[in-house]
Amino acid sequence: MDAMQAWLRADEPAMIDGLALLPRASEGAAGLPRCTVSETAISYHLFDKNDDGWLLRKFMPDWQPNLSRIQTTQYVIPRMPGFNSGFDQRVLDDTSLSTAGYHTEELQTWLIDAILVPEVTVSPWMDVADSIRTGGQSLATVVKLLLCQKLTERVEWLESGGAAHRNLSGTSVLIDPMNVEVHFVDWDHMFHPSLSKPANITAGAIGYIAPFVKLEPSANVDATWRSRADRFALAVLNCEILLTNGDSPITAGGGLLEQQHIFDRAGHTLQRLRNALQQNSPAALKLFDQCLTASNFDQCPGPREWLGLIERELNNDADKAWDEPRPADERQTHSIYDRPQEIGFVRIKESAFVKIDPAAFVSAPRSRRY
Repeated sequence: MDAMQAWLRADEPAMIDGLALLPRASEGAAGLPRCTVSETAISYHLFDKNDDGWLLRKFMPDWQPNLSRIQTTQYVIPRMPGFNSGFDQRVLDDTSLSTAGYHTEELQTWLIDAILVPEVTVSPWMDVADSIRTGGQSLATVVKLLLCQKLTERVEWLESGGAAHRNLSGTSVLIDPMNVEVHFVDWDHMFHPSLSKPANITAGAIGYIAPFVKLEPSANVDATWRSRADRFALAVLNCEILLTNGDSPITAGGGLLEQQHIFDRAGHTLQRLRNALQQNSPAALKLFDQCLTASNFDQCPGPREWLGLIERELNNDADKAWDEPRPADERQTHSIYDRPQEIGFVRIKESAFVKIDPAAFVSAPRSRRY
């Protein structure tokens, strides 16, 4: 922190890994650099000559990552739009700070083992969904479909290289509704055949873990440490983007589905989502149900199937409103094997009515003719 404060006071760009950078000042505390603190790291906010944002991440002693793995990761992530927080991250060392700009031995030493990564300044999907719930914003149907298209394309790019993000969720997927762009962040859990499996990783984010991954904790990671491991989370995220509205519930994981309902393949959050899919697109319900009944990721619909559905929706009737109906009784729990509730006619059992004797009533007077 002292090294960063001194750099902020100097107000002079430092050349770090070939970039001329300056720290941003804190908005709430004069003289302090702006930073974000988490359990694992402190991230300082920097900017370059184009005012593009960068994060300088310094890890806590007990959370030091495998830096060689990070260096390898940046080379296996496709250099495609939305992935720059992964392929453009840099592990710094004692040669990263040039003497051509601001330079002190204290800063040079402090930068060792820090990570410099582009800052993505758009919101996580979870925040956008919360804003939709509270009426802060709404998304046109065509924007929802195009965002799903961008999200699905990015999963397809990873699959084409035999990779998987493995932790797609409402916090690791960032969306820009204004420019209709999708970004992935948090690449620490990524799978690729050339990467070693890191310690202390999870099987995914709560609310996005496939039902067939409900195994012993030690086996959870093994079940997802493979390519195509993003397919279930992709299905959930596509449905959330299409269906979230002002009436949408929020779960412990921040999304539409309770993780236990996914594991059980039954529950009111699951049935509500399926009812909405049935109402808006039976074809989308078919793809989602295919994910729920799958026994492995290979049996889940791939990106091509979702892209085909999205293209048909865009071509058929992009102006229709995807809406999530409010069920009559939130307490009901239905299995995935039950048919979604549909609006329609029902047959009435005649024996349920009291038989009426017409003779017991006074007849109405006959009309008169003039």
